[in-house]
Amino acid sequence: NSCSFIPDELKGIVHVYKYASGSNDLVWSVDVRQTVDGSGKQVLKVWGFAIYNSDEIGRIVQRIKYDLARLSPKYLRRRSDKGIVNSEGSILPKIFENGADLVENDVQLGISHADSSGQGKVYTLDDKAVRIWRSEGRNSFMSLPFKTSQEEDDIINCVTSMLVLGRSGSGKTTVMVHRMFAEWMEYHERYETVGCLEPDFLFRRLMVTVSPMLSEEIKRSYTDMVDTHIVGSVNDASVSDSRSDHDIMTFDEFLDIIDGKLANSFYSNNQHRDEFGVNLQPVDFDNFSNLYYPRFSETFRDLFDSSQVYTEICTHIKGSVASLHSGKGYITEDEYISLADSRVSILDRDDRRDIYREFLNYEKWKGKDYSYDLMDVVHHVYKCLEKDGYKGRGWSSVYIDEVQDLTPAQLSLFRFVCGGLDRFVFAGDTAQTVSTVCICFFQSFADYLFHHFV
Repeated sequence: NSCSFIPDELKGIVHVYKYASGSNDLVWSVDVRQTVDGSGKQVLKVWGFAIYNSDEIGRIVQRIKYDLARLSPKYLRRRSDKGIVNSEGSILPKIFENGADLVENDVQLGISHADSSGQGKVYTLDDKAVRIWRSEGRNSFMSLPFKTSQEEDDIINCVTSMLVLGRSGSGKTTVMVHRMFAEWMEYHERYETVGCLEPDFLFRRLMVTVSPMLSEEIKRSYTDMVDTHIVGSVNDASVSDSRSDHDIMTFDEFLDIIDGKLANSFYSNNQHRDEFGVNLQPVDFDNFSNLYYPRFSETFRDLFDSSQVYTEICTHIKGSVASLHSGKGYITEDEYISLADSRVSILDRDDRRDIYREFLNYEKWKGKDYSYDLMDVVHHVYKCLEKDGYKGRGWSSVYIDEVQDLTPAQLSLFRFVCGGLDRFVFAGDTAQTVSTVCICFFQSFADYLFHHFV
C-alpha cells in the first residue's frame, strides 16, 4: 500500500491501493469526523482515482501534502493511530472522546461543495463507487456524482421553472447537469416500476448554450455521468440506451433544427442568396465591424464603437419581444427612442435617434447585399412557429445556460418546443457575457423570464 510518490512525512498517513490489474490506483487516508454523540471517529477518505496515469497520482499526493500541512501534529497523529484488529484481521476505526477538539473544520481544510472547477468536490464512497473503480477497462470516463449542498439540492429537486444566477465558477452549469441526471434517474426508476410507459409519453431534455466549447464540455460531463452510473449499477440492462433522450447543443444548432422543420424554411429558400444563387455568409459581429460599421459617418463612429452599435441592434431594435410582433422585424424609431426613459438606459434620446438612423442604413445595405443577420432568421422562425406551431419532436424540459447571452427574441422560440412552461431552467451571470450580441440588465431580464416562462 505504499508508493514512491508518497513523501516520508506522509507515509503511514496516505496510502495508494493498486487494483490487481495494475491499471487503477486509489489514493486514500484516514480522517476523523465528529459523530452525533460528540466523539471523534476514524473514517476512510478517498482523495482521488487514477487510471493508467502515474502523473495523476503525483498531483493528488501533492494536493494532499498541501492540505495536510495546515493541520496540527495532534490531529495528524489521530489519523495514523490504529484501532483494534478483529478476528478477521481487519482494523476497526478508532473512537476518540471530545471529538470536537480533534475534527478539523471543512473550511480550514479548504473543502467546498460542488464548484465548477472540479476542485474540492466531496463524493460519497458507496458500493456503486467501488464497482465503478473496480470495473477494469470501462471506466476511463470516471465521473462520480458528488455531494451537493442544500441550496444545490433545492435547485436539482425543484419541479417548477427557475432562474439560477451566480458568478463564474459558482457551479451553475454543474448543478444543471446534475438536475438533468436526476431527471434521467427518475425516469428510469419509473420505467422499472411500471414497465412500458404510455406511447405518447415524452422524455427528452434539451440543453442549449451559446459557446460551442461549453456545449462540448457539457456533453462530455453529462455523458460521463450517465455512463458512470451504468457501470456502477448491478443491473444496467434497463438504462443502457441513454443517447436518444437528451440533446445538448449551441443556440445556432438549435435554430438550424427548428428552421429545418418549417414548411417555409429560411435556409432552404432564396432569402440569403444573391442574384447568382450563391449563398452569402450571415452578418455576424466580425462582418458587421469590417463591412458595415466603416460605412457609417465618421462623426457617428467617433461617438459609438462597433460593439455598442451591434449590441443595440441585436438586443433592443431587433432582439426585443416587441420586434417579434412588428411587420418588419424591428421596433419603430419612436419605440427605440422611448427606451431612453428607462432608469437602466445609458443612452439618451439623441444617442438612440442617431443609432436608429444608422441602423436603417445598415438594413438597406444588407438588403442590397442579399445578406442577413441572426435576428432576421429568429424573426422568420418565430413568425412561422406562431402561425403553424412546431411540427417536429419537442422536448419535455429545456435548460438554457449562459442565458444572459441570448436576446428575449431568441428565448421566445423555446416556448414553442417544450410541453410545459413549468419545465424551463435558466442559468446565467448578468455581470458577464461571452457574446457580443446581448447585454442584459438584471431587473428587466428577470421580469421578461418570469412574465413569459415562470
